[in-house]
Amino acid sequence: FLVYGAVEMPLDGRELGVLHDKANVLALPPIIIMIILMTNDLGLFQLGGSHWAPPLVYYMIAYIVLDMIFLVLFPHSVPSTTRFVSLLVHHTATLTLLVWVLKPIFLYGHAHLVSQAAIIEINTLILTLYKLSHDKILMKLHYFTWFFFRLGWYPYLVYAWHFEMKSSSSLDYYAVLGSLVILVALGFLWTYEALVPQKASKDMKDAKNK
Repeated sequence: FLVYGAVEMPLDGRELGVLHDKANVLALPPIIIMIILMTNDLGLFQLGGSHWAPPLVYYMIAYIVLDMIFLVLFPHSVPSTTRFVSLLVHHTATLTLLVWVLKPIFLYGHAHLVSQAAIIEINTLILTLYKLSHDKILMKLHYFTWFFFRLGWYPYLVYAWHFEMKSSSSLDYYAVLGSLVILVALGFLWTYEALVPQKASKDMKDAKNK
């Protein structure tokens, strides 16, 4: 039950998923706005700092922590145990990256790392809007931004950040690059899951019929 005021409302996994999506529609636009403001200050590749970097990082930390709490409290809001575990891994890697970027050497010298990574939330917002509306244009935008950001942009960032981080300490290098590599791997995992759901469903039906 989800308590809303004095009324108790039973919520199944589907309803919880819709509730989560509606919350995301409200939570994600401020991230995108701050990325635009940071890019206007700094560009996506220019070294230096931006006064928008600290609020963006703190906002995203709060967003990820609240989402993790929601997932732990309502694990049935996601379709499978695999997705639940992969989301927790994703959030942990993202938190590691965000907390590491709070170090002054990154926040005021490499602030563009924040906007370069957080720009993927454009895809998250489009996906969320599509899930709520089932609009065909949003579906096409989702596919385009998914493949561009998760399967193109993020793998490129591994290459770019390697050269930027190689002069840093080993701990900084592996914390930042390691977190990003995990996020890239999850992007390919989720793509695989999206491309083969019919096969997985068929295998489950065949197993039940045996």
